[in-house]
This record gives sequence, structure tokens and C-alpha cells, in this order.
Amino acid sequence: MSIPNAMKKIIAYFREANHKRLEQRRILKRQGRGQMRFLEQPSARTSFFETLASNQGPGPEFETRLSAQAPTAVMADLVAFYLPQFHPIDENDRWWGTGFTEWRNVARGVPRFKGHYQPRIPRDHGHYDLSDGTRVLHQQAEAARHAGVRAFCFHYYNFDGRRLLERPVENFLADPSIDIGFCLNWANENWSRRWDGNDQEVLLEQTYDPAGEADFAADVCRHFVDPRYLRVGDRPLFIFYRPGLVPDIAGRLARFRQHCQDRIGVNPYVLMVQGFGSEDPRPWGFDGAIEFPPHKLGVDLPQVDYQDVYDPRFLGTYCSYDALVERSLAVEPPDFDLIRTVVPNWDNEARKPGRGFGFVGSTPLKYERWLARMIDHARAHPAAGQRALVFVNAWNEWAEGAYLEPDVHYGHAYLNATRRAVCGATRVSDQRHGVLLVGHDAQLHGAQQLLLNIGAMLQRRFGVPVRFLLVQDGGPLLDAYRQIGPAQVLQPGGSLDEALESLGLMPGEADGLSVITNTVVTGEVVSALRKRRMRIVSLIHELGHLIRERQLEDCARGIAQDADVVVFPSAFVEASFDEVAGGRPRRSVVRPQGIYGDLRRARPDRAAILEKLGLPAGARLVVNAGYADLRKGFDLFVELSKRQDLLGDDVFFLWVGRRDPQLMHWLETDPVMSQSSHLRLLDFTDQVLDYVAVADVFALTSREDPFPSVMLEALALGVPVVAFADTGGSADVLAEPGCGTLVEKCNVTAMAQAVRDRVREDDDAARERRSLFARSRFDMAEYVFDLLTLLRPGLRKVSVVVTSYNHQDHLEARLASLFAQTYPVYEIRCVDDASSDASVERARRYCESVGREVDITARPVNSGSAFGNWSAAVASCRGDHVWIAEADDLVEPTFLAEMLAAGADRAALAFCDSRQIDARGKVLAESYNHYYETFWPGGLREPLLQRGADFVRERMAVFNPILNVSGVLFEREPLDRALQAAGRDIRGHRLAGDWRLYIEVLLQPGAQVVYVPRSLNVHRRHAQGVTQSLAAERHLDEVHGIHRHVAERLDVSPQILRQQADYLARLKQQLMPGAPT
Repeated sequence: MSIPNAMKKIIAYFREANHKRLEQRRILKRQGRGQMRFLEQPSARTSFFETLASNQGPGPEFETRLSAQAPTAVMADLVAFYLPQFHPIDENDRWWGTGFTEWRNVARGVPRFKGHYQPRIPRDHGHYDLSDGTRVLHQQAEAARHAGVRAFCFHYYNFDGRRLLERPVENFLADPSIDIGFCLNWANENWSRRWDGNDQEVLLEQTYDPAGEADFAADVCRHFVDPRYLRVGDRPLFIFYRPGLVPDIAGRLARFRQHCQDRIGVNPYVLMVQGFGSEDPRPWGFDGAIEFPPHKLGVDLPQVDYQDVYDPRFLGTYCSYDALVERSLAVEPPDFDLIRTVVPNWDNEARKPGRGFGFVGSTPLKYERWLARMIDHARAHPAAGQRALVFVNAWNEWAEGAYLEPDVHYGHAYLNATRRAVCGATRVSDQRHGVLLVGHDAQLHGAQQLLLNIGAMLQRRFGVPVRFLLVQDGGPLLDAYRQIGPAQVLQPGGSLDEALESLGLMPGEADGLSVITNTVVTGEVVSALRKRRMRIVSLIHELGHLIRERQLEDCARGIAQDADVVVFPSAFVEASFDEVAGGRPRRSVVRPQGIYGDLRRARPDRAAILEKLGLPAGARLVVNAGYADLRKGFDLFVELSKRQDLLGDDVFFLWVGRRDPQLMHWLETDPVMSQSSHLRLLDFTDQVLDYVAVADVFALTSREDPFPSVMLEALALGVPVVAFADTGGSADVLAEPGCGTLVEKCNVTAMAQAVRDRVREDDDAARERRSLFARSRFDMAEYVFDLLTLLRPGLRKVSVVVTSYNHQDHLEARLASLFAQTYPVYEIRCVDDASSDASVERARRYCESVGREVDITARPVNSGSAFGNWSAAVASCRGDHVWIAEADDLVEPTFLAEMLAAGADRAALAFCDSRQIDARGKVLAESYNHYYETFWPGGLREPLLQRGADFVRERMAVFNPILNVSGVLFEREPLDRALQAAGRDIRGHRLAGDWRLYIEVLLQPGAQVVYVPRSLNVHRRHAQGVTQSLAAERHLDEVHGIHRHVAERLDVSPQILRQQADYLARLKQQLMPGAPT
């Protein structure tokens, strides 16, 4: 049989198989199970078993653990309450049955109504036993440190000298290698049958016998002397859970302090829990109070309206988590130390089945934002004025639904949220700032990988929060999606509204949300999303033949009619889509996708790869990659590998990827189509780029391939591409000189000749040119930002330059404030001016810990001035605007959004007012207007838009009103020109270089200035900064030099000249008191 006849046989087989598949699809469609696979409105009722099944598996907000190391610096010290009741003790065996631990309670939880999250199932640490030495404690301590938790607060059970559940704490004390802090909370209630409903039966009573007070203090002091014990200053922190139950509490507390002083020479920092009617610690002599939600905060909150109650005997009380958070945020700071506490959730259904109390509606993001606000409170109101403390209830209260440990439904989501909050990298909450990414499934294919990488780029590079909605199925990439953002699969027959709600997108609150849909299949939800007033950009990769084959014409028409913009990778794909959709979309754009493969991971070792493939050292290698089927032309690649008559015996072929089993059957059984000795086959591997990188030629044998990403990756690695014409968008790329060769479609002889020519003629210089072209033309960051601008017309590219010199103590907080911007940031470049501290290392670790991409450069030699560092940093920026954000300052989250809305997008320079803080963060002043008022009546209280030269003449000729560069947003091109024109002069200044730069920017033709009278910037003023420590004479000389420069450049009035003289005289008296003026 000839090769053409063999191919006819294979193609006929696949046509028959495809016909059967399409016929089955038509039957399903007639039965109502076709493309409309979802309900737009919520389903009528969710069953108990559906809720149970959903709760027992990963949910849409499931996250795996962040891969970074533990944070080196945090915004506040976070302490988690810790329950030690996860090991058997004799007392519990008698009271509750042999082998009782808290896990027995946990197992009783079941969902009582729709939206009730039960049961709670542990994930990473399992149903652990704390009597198993310190293994679990080590694991918990490592997980806590990784999330930014600094200490555990162990519940301490001491009944007049009789200890209960003490084994975990004793094991902790005995093992100093457990690397986490700790403190104690005396749980001084009676031990009663609280969990089985009989609250009155006391099992072990607290009698508060005065004779045992000294022994009690002695036992507590054993813990105080451990170097890991949590202290405020030098005072160990200790908590009374229910002081109101203690007779003569004021006297007992005073005696406890004295016992500690006598025994170990310390006066402990003692707090009382707010709750049970006790809130003010002062009458009893406590140092302060601590919250223990839901106590106090959860009292008398309104119940939620239950949906689909499954248990007719249900008597529980459940309130809104949002209401709990709102009440917490409304608490005014009292006149005593109050340590704030958050709770990730609370639900004691497991302890009181059917009669539980709890909250519904908690999400990792809501918890994260609440924790961030409490951290802000702690920083403003540190304990004893010394330590910013926040507590979490709890680390492991599993039976009360209050835990941070990973579970099967959320994974590490609450731990990751904790880490983001304590590191100051809290995610933006307004869903309108985010993007919903819609795909069809999470299989290991190109379109799904592209969507994953779009999400990663949005989140990690530009700071745009993302959510994923998959409209058909999950797949092996689902966990990878969830590492980036919440992900939900819209199950067949499921409700779109419910799927969106599970992603935190409530009806009516998502108006204006930005949506990117990926592939034609997602067209089934485009019209429904359009009805919800979302702005939609649809990415189309499929050609018309495939759309028809899979009966997706209705999806294509829905996209054409309802998407705001449709993006095609090539004109070839666009024309094919238009034909199937029956008309052109509202608006279409041809924009090739970016290269999302991490080319940095490619480690091409040609000799090792050839050896691994069993090839001679001098072999030439031709590679293709992807799913090996007829569409990809795998049969043609096999045929090509046999053309030694044209290629020679030293050319070998490699296909990397999974293979169609039916096609492989024909290739393995038909003697004519069997593979050659010059062909090697490898299954899919995450090292595919290593093989592509060592190839001499990439042979793209596809019969139909819209715009293959692997082709772009090959070019970016310098490899020439040979492809068939009229098969997709590859022709647009290969038309570029030096990129590759197009040959007649399916003409294997012509392809063999082109491969031969490329193998023999290519050289290193051609590979370098090819690589530079592809990396520039198909830059993934540019591609994704272009998609953002289609979603948000008018979006500007802002380059942030963080300039740093020995600011390791402030750098992480600075980066956190940049990451919190509500406006997408195009790029962040951190330039370190040869710091002698650990600034660079800490910056890198911090960025890794919060999952953000920052270009960090360490200069080997110090530039000699801050202004010299500016020039070097700005030169590499690619944005429309540049924001020089000095490493020790901070900023409000809305800085960029407000500045650009005020007109910074049309000004050479825009600046705002600033709050001032000292080195430790204490507020010195809320505004600089008091300074402006010394020069101008009323200061600068109104927004300003003015011609640059006029502003210099009227406002900058005498003194510098722009007091901190961190509050300035420059247009990049005027800034570049200013630095080129006056860079040497600017770098020669120690004090007034910024003043000189502003003038140079604003005196350019057509320049305008914008002023925003809001303290969006936070200027940190150091006691011995440049301004304060500069020699007075040089200070005066630089000011005088600026005065001369302005007079030379502008027509300055005699009045301005007098004001300049007066200002110099005042400055001289300030810097050199008593000197003649």
C-alpha cells in the first residue's frame, strides 16, 4: 500500500469516528442537553447531599500554600489562640468515653441549611494527636511562621493546682527547637457538660482557693522564663479569660503580680478578655483588655434568613459574618490598652448539633481585610506603647469552626490571607478593580495555559485581583488556577448566579466588572454576563472548521453580538471566525498572544539531551511539540522523519507530547506508516522548552493551527520554524525576515527541503536576532496590559521606581503600600544604591512571599547622591508615567487612581499633599498646608491645573513647594528630557536636586502641573535626614543657586527677587542662629 492510500484509510477512520461523536451530540442537543448547560437564575433548591458533597471537597476559593519562605518582617505581631484538646486524657475518657479528643466533636458537624459550611475536615495535618511527642507542634509552628503568625496563645487549664490538657504545652517547653513564640490564657471557667447540652452539670470546679495562689504563680512563672515567651517590652503577657468569676479579682491580681516579682523579678503584662459583661480592665487593675470574638462583638446581631433548611428540628442561631466585621470596625479606641482580635469564622454546630451558634458568609478575603484593619489599629495603638499586637481566634478550634489550619474546602486560603495581611499586601476588595477570567476547562492544553498565565500576569505583575470561572469542567490545572485566585466550575445544569456568588460576585454588585472570556466555548455565557452589565473581552483561538465540527456556531454568534471586543491572534483566525459567526463582532482587534512559557527555565544541554535520546554527538535535531493527532500533522511529521534522501543520515526528529491512541494504533500496525529509526517520541514533560532550545529547526506540521504558542517559544529561543502555508496565523510571523520558512500545505517534500536548508545555513547570529525579535514582539506583559486597556479604555502605564539605600526596616512596608494600589501598576523597579544592610535580600524575599513580580536591581557602587540613583532607575522605565517612590515613605491605596483622575494623565508633573510621620510611624502632621500658609495666604487648599512656567514663576521661584518626590507623578518623556538636559547639575546637589529637576520638567514647552490637595502620600521624616544634617553653608549655596537659575530662565519680577532674599535670610537664621544676614 502506498503512503497516500494509507493516509486515506486513516483519515476515513477518523471521519467515521467524528461522525458518530457529532451524531451523539445532536441527540443530546435535541434532549435539551446541548450548549445551554447552565441556569441563569439560581436553582430552586439545593439538597442536603449536594451541600455535603460540595463542603467535603475543594471550593472555589481553595488555595495551595504560598511557596515563599516565612516573612522576615511584618506589620504587627500576630498571635493565635491554641486549643490543646487533641489528645486523650483520663478525665475526658471518664466524662466523654474512652479515647475522646476534640476530633470526636468535629465529626458531628453536618450542614443544617443551604450555605452552612459543615463538616470541617482537616487537610495537611490530618486528625493529629498532640500526645505524639512534638512532631505535630513542629509542623504547626512552621506553618504558622510561614503565614506570619509570631506566637501561639495556649489555653491554660489550672484548677487549684490540678492541670488538664497540659501535655502539649509541657512538650513544647521541653523542646526548645520548636521555633515560635507563645503565651498563656488562663481558661478559668468550670469544666462542664457544655457540649452535650447539659450546661449545669459541673465536671471540675474552679474554687479559687487563696492557699494555692503562690503555687499557681510559680507554675505560670515556669513558662514566663522560657526565652520564647511573648513579652511586651520586658513583661511577659498573661491573660485572664473570665475575671468576673474570680472572687476579689483585684486583690488576686495584685498578689499574682507580687508573686511573679518575688520569684523571677518581673511584673507581667496582664490582660482580661472582654466578654460576659466585663469590658473595662481598669477597676480590677489589669494592664489592658483583649477581645475574644464572638464574645462582645457577636451579641444581639440579627439572624440571617436561612435558605433550604434541611433539618426541621433545627434551632440554631446564625448571623452574618459581614455584620460581625462591621461591628468590630465600629469599635472606638478606648482610654486603655485594647488588643484587637479577629476570627476567621465561628460555628459550634459540632459541639451543639442542630442548636449551634455561628456566622455565615466568611471568605478568606473578608477575613484578610478585617485583619488588615486590626493591624492598622495595632500600629496606631501599640500595647503599652511598645508592641503592635493582634490576636486571632483561633489556630485550631475545629469544633467551633474557628481555625487557620488548612482544611479540604479552603486549603491554605485563610493562612495565605493571614500572610498577606501581616505583610501589608492586602488584596483590593472592590470587585470592580478585579477581572473575571472565563475558560471552558482546566486541561493541559494551550488555551487553558494561556488563561492561567493571563491570570498570573494580572495578579502578580499588575496587582489586579482575578477570579476564574470554568463553564464546562475542571482538570489538572485547577489547582494552579486556585494558586492565583478563586476558581469555580459551572457544573452542567448549575446556576450561573450561584457560581458567581461562590466567587464573591454578588448580584448587583458586579456591575461594570471586567471579564475576559477565552475560546469560543465560553460563548455560552457571554450573553448572560452581558445582561449583568459586565464589560467583556473575548479571546478567540479556534478556526471555523473546528467551530463547525464541535457545533459551536451559536457560541460564536453570541460572542460576536455581545462581547465588547473580540481579540484574534491573527487576521487568518479573524476571517475564519467571521464566516462562521455570520458577521463581524461589535469591535475586533488582531493581537497575537504573548509568550507565556518561562524561557528562563530552559536549560539547554545539547550533549546531555542527545545522549538521553540515544543520538550521536553530531546529530542535527528537528523538534515538534503538542498533542500528536491528525490536526497537528503528527502523521506528516512521521513521514518527514523518513526523508533521509533529502536530509541525510545525521538529521533526527523528536516529538514531545501525548499522542492520539487511535492514530498511534495505525502508525504502529501499518508497515508503511510505521515510525522510522530517525524518530524519537517523548511524553509531555515540563522540560519541553529544554528540547525546543537545542533544536536546529522547529517543524510545525499542523494541518490547522490558529496561532501556536510553541512556535513563538521556539522563535524566542532562537530556533527557526518551518511550517505549512494556509494552516493558521503562523504565516504572519514567518513572513518576518529570518524567522523561518513557509511551504505548500501538506507538501512533505517541500518541508524536507526547507528543513535541510535551515539546518545547514542557520548560525548563532541569526538565532540571536530571531530571539530578540520574538521576545520583543510577543512580550506577555505587553499582551496582558493591552487586554486591560481594552477592558478599561484610557488606562495609563505607570512605572514605579523604588529608590533605596539602607532602608531594610521600611522597604517591606513601602512595597506593601505599592502593592495595595487600586490602579493597575504597569511595572515596579526597585533600585538599590549599594546598600550595606540586607535591603536587597529582604525586598526579594518579601516580593516572593506575597507573590508579586518586581524588578530588583542592586547597584555595585553607590551613586553618591539620591538624585544619581533616580537617573539610573528612570532610564529603564517603559511606562507613560514614572512615580519615584522612595523606599522609606508610604502611600494611600488610591494615590494613582486619584492622581490620574485629577488630570495627571495630561500633566508633565502632578503632586499631592502629604501626611508626615517619624521613623517609627508616629504621625507628625496630617498635611503640609501649615507650611504653605507661611508663604501664601490660605496655603494650597484647592485643586490646581496650571501652565508649568507660570507655576515655577509664581510658586517655585522662592522655595520648593513639592516637599517629597514620593508624592509626585511624572510624565516619562518630559522627565527623561529633564534628566538628560540637567542630569549632571541635578546629581551635583545634595539637597536641592529635586527642586532643580521639577523646574527643568515644568519649563519645557507645553508642560502643565496638577496639584491634588489630599494627603495621599505619607512622607517619613528622619531626625537626621539629608535636610537636617547638611552643612548650613552648602544648604544656603544650593538654594541661592536655584534662585539664580530661575532668574536666568524666566522674567522674574522685583517682588519675587525680594521674596527670594527674604527667604534666604530666614533660612540663614534657622540654620545659623545669630549669624549676620
